Amino acid sequence: MTYAGRTSSKHLKAAVCMVLSGMAALVYQIVWTHQMAVAIGTAQSAVAIMLAVFLGGLALGGWVASRWLRSHLDAGKRYAFLELFIVVWAVSLPFLFPSLQKLLIGLLASGNALPPDAGWSQFGVYLFLVVTAFAPPTIAMGATLPILVRAVRGAASDVASLYALNTMGAAAGAMLAGFVLVPAIGLSGASQLAAVANLAAAFLAWRYLRDNGGPLEQTPETGNVFKTRVLIAAGLTGIATFALEVFWTRLLAIPFGGTTQGFAFMLGLWLAGLAFGGWVAAKKSGSAATALFAGAILSVAGYFAILITGAATKFAVLALFPGAIAFGMAYPRFVDAAGGDVAKSAALVYAANIVGAMCGAIIAGHYLLESFGFGGTLLFAVTLLMIAGAAICEQTKLRIGLAGGAAVFSSLLAVGVPEPYSLLKAGVVDQDTSGDLVSLSVGRVATVEVRQRDDGIAIRSDGLPEALVQRTGTPPLLNDQHWLTALPALARPEARSMMVIGLGGGVSLEPVPTWIRSIDVVEIEERIIEANLMIADQREVNPLADPRVTLVHNDARNAMLRTSKRYDIIVSQPSHPWTAGSANLYTEEFVALAKDRLTEGGIFVQWMNASFVEPRLLRSFLATLASEFRNVRVYEPVPFNFIAIASDGTISPESGYLKANANNRIQLGRAGILNELDFAWSLLLDEKAVRRVAAGIEPISDNRNSMAFETGPGKGILTRNALDAITGRPATSRIQNAYSRLRLAQAGLLPFEPIAESTLIASGRQKGIVGDYTALAAMDPQLALLPFTDRGYAAANQLRVAWRLERIASSGPDGRADLTREALAIVDAALRVETTTDLLMQRATLAQLVRNDEMLIETALAFAQIVRQNPQSDLEARRAQVLIAALRDLPSSTIQERAIVALNSTF
Repeated sequence: MTYAGRTSSKHLKAAVCMVLSGMAALVYQIVWTHQMAVAIGTAQSAVAIMLAVFLGGLALGGWVASRWLRSHLDAGKRYAFLELFIVVWAVSLPFLFPSLQKLLIGLLASGNALPPDAGWSQFGVYLFLVVTAFAPPTIAMGATLPILVRAVRGAASDVASLYALNTMGAAAGAMLAGFVLVPAIGLSGASQLAAVANLAAAFLAWRYLRDNGGPLEQTPETGNVFKTRVLIAAGLTGIATFALEVFWTRLLAIPFGGTTQGFAFMLGLWLAGLAFGGWVAAKKSGSAATALFAGAILSVAGYFAILITGAATKFAVLALFPGAIAFGMAYPRFVDAAGGDVAKSAALVYAANIVGAMCGAIIAGHYLLESFGFGGTLLFAVTLLMIAGAAICEQTKLRIGLAGGAAVFSSLLAVGVPEPYSLLKAGVVDQDTSGDLVSLSVGRVATVEVRQRDDGIAIRSDGLPEALVQRTGTPPLLNDQHWLTALPALARPEARSMMVIGLGGGVSLEPVPTWIRSIDVVEIEERIIEANLMIADQREVNPLADPRVTLVHNDARNAMLRTSKRYDIIVSQPSHPWTAGSANLYTEEFVALAKDRLTEGGIFVQWMNASFVEPRLLRSFLATLASEFRNVRVYEPVPFNFIAIASDGTISPESGYLKANANNRIQLGRAGILNELDFAWSLLLDEKAVRRVAAGIEPISDNRNSMAFETGPGKGILTRNALDAITGRPATSRIQNAYSRLRLAQAGLLPFEPIAESTLIASGRQKGIVGDYTALAAMDPQLALLPFTDRGYAAANQLRVAWRLERIASSGPDGRADLTREALAIVDAALRVETTTDLLMQRATLAQLVRNDEMLIETALAFAQIVRQNPQSDLEARRAQVLIAALRDLPSSTIQERAIVALNSTF
């Protein structure tokens, strides 16, 4: 930068001020967004208002600065005052949040009901709280750039340099906050360091930028009509560029796994592009229209590069950076075009641009993406860019080209642009990209897809697995999601009310025992609710048809803060611990809130996918629960999927099971809970072990939420050996008997071990081989006496089904129906203990006899899965061909064709 009559040292001080100010502003934005989410929740109305107020404050600050420039006060002093005001507010803000939270509860208390995220009264309260907290400092932030332009007596060419430096500081702040400051020293520490940066900027301005004597360099005054057009174009550009920022953030959240660091990287990359564009504008001449045209074309090119290749991670820089550079060049060019007093023009253009940005963020996040998808949102944004460029373009040919481009892109908006399906299905956690896309919908929180796969209906959110829903006819299998509600209900059989945080695929709601009379479910994303409604007629159990279930669309913390309702059981099943809404459900403060919403002796359950944490973080998670509850247990029904159950009362699901089973009050075969021994083999840590593992470990807090910053795909992978070292209880030590060994093997915690057949099973198998089914039927009472805890239980049931199938072939219609029902009950009971191709073939035969097409198809799909996972034999190939022939006799359908393809892939 060069300024007439000013020393290079002074220029350097101004540059440092801009970098420090921009860096502090982005650190504050990230910190305050997290803190506000803790105070009032991450409900979308709250998030939208937070963003609107932050941007609105910046815009208002720019407008105020344009008026304040007329003051005779020294501009350097004014800049220093603004920075000091921001410091005071930032330091005071943490003390304000508790009061805001109490005010929220007082104004929006819902009594003994769970409140939804809706209503004008709620909107008004959120707006008041957020304006109170953030409007004053953001107004001050918005005024700093124009005031500093005046303080250094900048010419039009200098605005670009100051803008570039300020934006580069913002990019650095975003990266520092996301990758270093908040993970290392927490929200309060990051905010305090940002305040130090503001203090340094204030000192430099007070000490070195107070001499404003001499004439200001001016550019010719433009006409009022043209200046108005410049401000309108700046506003339209703000709408378009922030719509694009929301667009890229939501789209690239999928390949980045929705991590906080991924968001920080994308934001930092976007701001770095804007900063580089400002630097280019300071060095080279050009027009705003040209910059907008280039930005539009580069954005479309980046999208189509992703669309064609599906490699979004590789093309993130290609997609974001060039377009951002072009948009960064536009702001200084708008100031050039406005003419007149440089500082005033900079302030007015800044205000108009930020007002547009505020509108763009809200429109994109709350309307465009939901209504038009990713492609439509992109077309809307580039159309506005073309219109803005045409509005201020002075070159006839370029103006015609921009207008024509606007017409073309708006026409394409009506026609539609393909969605990046190849990208959307390639999640970073769920690597299974098979299946047919049923629906893809963009919600306010996440992009939700529903996909038909061989093993069920997959629901994914931003590429991350939410649930795998079993279709009607699917063979029984062990499902840890069923344990989430069955386990606490058994641990407290006198419970009558339950709250479930997170709907997912609704799988955890399927086995809720009958003695639970009310179930409140809180889900933050409406598209997840719609996905469950869409597949309701295909699933084995439709939990949303259960009259006990009340569904509430809201953020869990927000809803729980506002209600006084208490529950006997609260089940928290956050999808992935690193995502914004989920991370807030692992902290000490949230656990305390959940405990406060429990009845005396109530039970809190927390699900955790431990595959993405490292040992220290797992211990912190246990310490968090142990800090609030006297008793904590951890169960592991499938590898690395933990179910932590906490209460101040005694935890004994086995005694609850025995009591309920004695009174015929429970059927949990679908949950994979067959008797009280299931709680022994699946118990990873008892109460004493949890205390030992958590001893001396600091709990996870809202201030330093390690779940948000230290977990994610590829981070902290917990190995079996590391887990055994923490717990001191490897899988082999959980073996109580042969049944425990079998169940551990089924869960994938031990390898299957061949065992010698008992004399009874060997004798029955021999009779089946020679076709002596009469003798085999005579053995049925003995075979039926084998308990399912016996290793030979599945083989015994297979023999019991075999003679029934033979007799069905020669029976009349009445006798055949009874035998078929018996055989189905027997084979499904066996499949709950052990899945074999022999049993699946028997089930497929029975499905044909009862003419249950869904059962036949799903059994065939399960057979194909088993064969693909194990060495193939000629027998299995012949069986697969038999199943294919049976399937071809059924009416053609997508699932039927999928089953045939799956079977063909086995040989």
